[in-house]
Amino acid sequence: MKAGASIHRASVGGQLDYGLIGNCQISALIDRLGRISWCCMPRLDSSSIFGALLDESRGGFFSVEPEDWSDWSAQQEYLTNTNILRTVFESSDQSHAFEVVDFCPRYLR
Repeated sequence: MKAGASIHRASVGGQLDYGLIGNCQISALIDRLGRISWCCMPRLDSSSIFGALLDESRGGFFSVEPEDWSDWSAQQEYLTNTNILRTVFESSDQSHAFEVVDFCPRYLR
């Protein structure tokens, strides 16, 4: 997916395109640009701490991303048989790349 500096929506053809991570207590939606756009903590029925899914300007999100998207692209995939989402950012000339791995660990009570 080629992204531009002005692209913030995680929508493809009008459809939402998010990856889901969670651990049975919390869950989060990760958009195609690797941003946490929706997350409720510390429980699923808690208020959202990131809500860009509903309101891009006021909802908030968390991201690790290139400062200037004009020369970068992002690809996402789940690691095989897991709920671990991997986003790989790569420069257009393929000289630079980094990855962000999103998951929610389970904790024993």
